[in-house]
Amino acid sequence: MCQEKRGRPGKDTRYVKTTKIRYALNIGVDADQVRHDAASDGCSADQQRRRRHPHRHRAPDRHRYQPNPEKRHHQLKSVQDAAPVTLKSPARIAALLACHFIALLCCCLIERELRAAMTRENITDLPL
Repeated sequence: MCQEKRGRPGKDTRYVKTTKIRYALNIGVDADQVRHDAASDGCSADQQRRRRHPHRHRAPDRHRYQPNPEKRHHQLKSVQDAAPVTLKSPARIAALLACHFIALLCCCLIERELRAAMTRENITDLPL
């Protein structure tokens, strides 16, 4: 309970009841999910897809998107000059990684827009 207005309380002071919401976090381990993750540990999504649908597997599709993650990793390490940094708190480490992720995401979106514009305008290459 707190006073409705500031000041010293008197005989005519009105009080207001305030409620605060408190959140609780219940943590548990899903044993079935742990077993599933342990069984599929080290398997790529493509390998799991082949196990479920062996008749749909085609060899050329196996490494279809592999260059994209490698290109993004290269951009993170070279273009943005991500280097070892001494940070003392886990919050700052997380913030730095978030900044790098956002910068990489912006780079990807710019590249995507550029490729779409090139396709629209029938441009095959850009002179540097």
